[in-house]
Amino acid sequence: MIQFKVDSLGKNSENGTFWQGLNAASVALQQAAQSEAVVYQVFGEQLVKLGLHGSVSLLDETGENLYIASIVFSKKLMQLVNQAEKLLGISSVGYTYSADASPSEAIVLKGDIVFLEDNNEKMRQVIPPRIFRYASPFMKPFLNIPAVLAPIFTQSKVVGVLYLAGPKVVVEDVPAIAAFATHLSIALENARLFQAVQQAENQYRQLFESANDGIFRLDPSTRLLLSANSKMLSMLRISDAELDEIRPSRMVSPEIYTLYTEHLEKALKEGAHFFEVPFVTRDGRSCHWQISANLVVLNGKPVLNGVVRDITAARKSEQALRQREEQFRVLAENVPGTIYLCKMSQTFLFFT
Repeated sequence: MIQFKVDSLGKNSENGTFWQGLNAASVALQQAAQSEAVVYQVFGEQLVKLGLHGSVSLLDETGENLYIASIVFSKKLMQLVNQAEKLLGISSVGYTYSADASPSEAIVLKGDIVFLEDNNEKMRQVIPPRIFRYASPFMKPFLNIPAVLAPIFTQSKVVGVLYLAGPKVVVEDVPAIAAFATHLSIALENARLFQAVQQAENQYRQLFESANDGIFRLDPSTRLLLSANSKMLSMLRISDAELDEIRPSRMVSPEIYTLYTEHLEKALKEGAHFFEVPFVTRDGRSCHWQISANLVVLNGKPVLNGVVRDITAARKSEQALRQREEQFRVLAENVPGTIYLCKMSQTFLFFT
């Protein structure tokens, strides 16, 4: 076993074809970094093209064990392994072995790159023992051949081990495989980031669409709506396809539009503004809205985000209550005699 430090690897190799092949594989990995599953799929396809077999093992949450995240053999051997998995009721992917097992220990603990003249020991690690016994008679072309183990990083921390083997692999190929391991690390990290962003966007979209209040995004320069959730579209009485046709100046009276513009300018000036304003929907329905607006910068441009609550019913209830209070006051002041209200404790609430 020969060990190399990552920072001591050379940059040249006499095996130019191998370098070119791994470089092409690295490019393919970067293009596939939309999900870990796709990265592993492309990883397998590229190894088969290069006439290599290998695996990706990642540290579990304890950091004490490595589990197989991806394993790649030739098409025929993979079929044999898959048959063995079905027959034995086990899976190679997910198989766990100790991170302290040699030669993985040097990679996990120190970030070393290891060249193996004989991969037999490593093959016994990455393949479940029962499957290895079942498939070993057919695995002779894949045993006792050179291999390279390289660390997989996330933010400069070793999180796994890349294992590549092939009958034509030589020590001089180690730098190319080290570079490939780096590209694989980047592809996996990008895939995780992409999935995290997708998940966050999906959660935001669900919140955006399921909100009980209207939510909109407005371009301050054009005064046009950039987006609106389902509730906002319902409040405007429009469809999503009609969003870019909305012109507030055409929907309300000049007096209301002036009031609307004043509040908008205040929101743009102060960065945040909370106000109430009457509005008229596209189908002519008069309503009263409560709006909370905040100015944000999106892709270098100011955008106004707003949350709208329809308080029309509450306003009508307030008006009805005021009318009843006024009617009661007029009645009380014009009825002969004394009118009073008191609690059971004989505390007066009202009297004339």
